Amino acid sequence: MSLPARKINRALVHKLGFTREDRRHRVYLLKVNECTVAQTLMSHGVREVDDSLIARMARQLSLTPRQFRDLVNCPMSCEEYYTLLGI
Repeated sequence: MSLPARKINRALVHKLGFTREDRRHRVYLLKVNECTVAQTLMSHGVREVDDSLIARMARQLSLTPRQFRDLVNCPMSCEEYYTLLGI
């Protein structure tokens, strides 16, 4: 089941506090005390993110695909994600 790229962008930037850098791809970085804690990327042209890319992005963010979907669809809060990361 795919997810809209805009919804993922909103969750990462607005909900979790990732910064987005537009390079060759959209790079999302989560920094704590100037140290990068998590990062992932997404192509500029993608509108829908398929299951394989969801799995890859979830792994980069230290989540399972199910947790990643929960994060994007709002059952998981920012605080719960930070707790999973140990921040």
